[in-house]
Amino acid sequence: MVMAMIRIKFISITVGVIGIGLMANLNALLTALSTISGMGIHQRSVREISIDYSSNNEILFQRRAYVLCALSFILGLLGLSLSLFFSENLSTWVFGDKSHKFDIQIISIAIVFVLLSNAFTSIIQGTRKMSYLAYANIFGSLLGTLTALFCFVIYGLDGIVWALLSISIAQALSTGYFVRRIKLRTYILSRLDNFKIAWNLLRDGGPLMLSSLTTSVTTLIIMALITQKLGMSLVGLYSAAFSLSVFFVGFVLTSMGSDYYPRLSSTFNKKKEMNQIVNEQTEIGLHLTVTGMLLCYAIAPFLIEIFYSKEFLLATELLQWFIFGCFGRVISWPLGFIILALGKSKLFLLSELSSNILHLSLVWFAVNYFSIEETALAFFIT
Repeated sequence: MVMAMIRIKFISITVGVIGIGLMANLNALLTALSTISGMGIHQRSVREISIDYSSNNEILFQRRAYVLCALSFILGLLGLSLSLFFSENLSTWVFGDKSHKFDIQIISIAIVFVLLSNAFTSIIQGTRKMSYLAYANIFGSLLGTLTALFCFVIYGLDGIVWALLSISIAQALSTGYFVRRIKLRTYILSRLDNFKIAWNLLRDGGPLMLSSLTTSVTTLIIMALITQKLGMSLVGLYSAAFSLSVFFVGFVLTSMGSDYYPRLSSTFNKKKEMNQIVNEQTEIGLHLTVTGMLLCYAIAPFLIEIFYSKEFLLATELLQWFIFGCFGRVISWPLGFIILALGKSKLFLLSELSSNILHLSLVWFAVNYFSIEETALAFFIT
């Protein structure tokens, strides 16, 4: 997260609000395309690998990990091909014209590396090698930040798309290195066995993909709405405030996905133990974030100027509403993971869909009838 803020600070100084807005749009598009291409197999595989590994089912764990990596690569190539084909349409839909067709073609390449990185991360999470995951994130962020800053220096505003590609490659290389340290073995499988494992991942991951897709597409539509209705500079303010608010609770939310989720999944048939884990996670999350969020609310203008520049001071009110919204996330996320841990992917899809429809509706109303500040209020209400 610190590396991400360094990148954002550098962009805010060199290319200003418009650069932040462009990066937010491209990043939202990359997330949506990667989510569609991934078909939900990574979220599902964390649960399955965690169960296999905790029950010492070595052969099934190794087989699942092998198929996950191979399937991720195939899906990544498929996503790359489709994104290249529809790049002109995507540019028109997100930005209102065809001027960013080449940018979208470049970030399409990143889809392959994002999916591979997700596969490697799922294996590390499932085996609960938290030290490996920590080092992989740190080294990937360091390498990605160095290459991204190089892109900004050389190409300026045009370097944003190359920076996003370099960050995805760096993360894939870093997570891949630590997966190799787990020393996965390759078991000889028949094509039918491979197909069965792959089909199970795709079948069970479908609803999870749709639930993740609702969130990523909602973010993308919100960015596109603000871009076309209010302009790229206001997208920059929105993105700046949101990124800063998430930064202060992100370590708690990230830990929920990294360690809390597989730990919860391993107790899916022990409700008393599961309840205890959920209560502990919620309590710890509140202890770690409430004081910091209140402090951030009080000194929001100072934080905006430190992390960005004076050009972004108009984002202060947005940041304050986003901070209150993140407080709601700290409470609701531990409950949401219960649904995932129990394998109730359709119920999780319904939960995510209803939440994102509410959020998108409120933002649409704010953009059309009020101003940029009310879009942050929409997040808080959601």
